[in-house]
Amino acid sequence: MRTHSRYASPDGTETVVTLTDNTKIKAAKKNWFRQYKAAGPSSILRGLRVEAEGRGNQTGELVAAKIRFDEQDFRTAQALEA
Repeated sequence: MRTHSRYASPDGTETVVTLTDNTKIKAAKKNWFRQYKAAGPSSILRGLRVEAEGRGNQTGELVAAKIRFDEQDFRTAQALEA
């Protein structure tokens, strides 16, 4: 599986992020222990703030190894989609 998504940083810079079968996607709970739970590619919604780690490829895209987002931000993005 290869999925391409565009993300904009707060300063307006756009980055194309490629998800692969090896990309780990996790949602963080806001608590003292900062626990993470696994999530799928369908959890990445428009307007969701994400943190992506990976390496760039020849075309300037970021091939993501890890993507993390906050569970509360996910709920907000879900509400906006509805």
